[in-house]
Amino acid sequence: MWWCAMALGADQQVLLVGNSYTARNDLRSTLQSGLQAHPDWQGATVRAVAVPGATLAEHARRATGDDDDWQQTLALSWDVVVFQDQSQVPGFPDDHPARVDSIAGLQTLLELVSADRVVLFQTWGRRDGDRDNPERYATFPAMQDHLTAGYAAYAEVAGGAEVAPVGEVFRDVHGTDQALHARLYETDGSHPSPLGSYAVATTLVRLLAEGDPAVVPVPFDEPVADEVEGVRAAVRRVLPAAEEPPAPPRRSGCATTRGGAWLGWLPPVFLLGRRRL
Repeated sequence: MWWCAMALGADQQVLLVGNSYTARNDLRSTLQSGLQAHPDWQGATVRAVAVPGATLAEHARRATGDDDDWQQTLALSWDVVVFQDQSQVPGFPDDHPARVDSIAGLQTLLELVSADRVVLFQTWGRRDGDRDNPERYATFPAMQDHLTAGYAAYAEVAGGAEVAPVGEVFRDVHGTDQALHARLYETDGSHPSPLGSYAVATTLVRLLAEGDPAVVPVPFDEPVADEVEGVRAAVRRVLPAAEEPPAPPRRSGCATTRGGAWLGWLPPVFLLGRRRL
């Protein structure tokens, strides 16, 4: 319908797929505000599907099983889809069953999704290493090494998908200010604090729109200016600015399934399941 094309044709639709790292601190809203601050992304809408503790294999099972919400969401045409795997799995050895399953899940999701850009949300190592995997993940740097390599391998599987180097932003902060690095985490040393989620949002805005991190609104009360600027500076170092920002993806018409059926408005966040990370 012509009125539908006018309403939605020039807007960018972004989908986040992940677990509690994606759901924490209303990342979806912060990312949307940050993208909308860029002139070419003022109509951007961000939605999220988050399942606590989920791997990409679990998301694939939901997408091919009886989860109607997931199936309808994935069936839409998206400008950008961002995939985040469970926080330990990408850094496991190549032949680890969980990693093998996640890569297979990623391949399944890529066959199902309709997106102009596919981005992999590279996560961060645990603040003090992972006590559940002390030999492989003894320290934050060791864990980050494996995660960074793992997401690079995922990108190859995904045919050269982009990687949002959030973990490398955490590493940059770790190398310049370890006290600030600790403040990127909740007390469990794993999940992101509000400042950590702000690092995620600014990294994604930098990658997708090449916007300066300073345009991303700070979503929490009484921010410490030095801490916020420390995160922004790390994002700028990890993702230096290009001369010209990329043109945003453009679609015509309404968001539809690949069969053409109009699915209407979707709530911005689906929180599926109750399993913890």
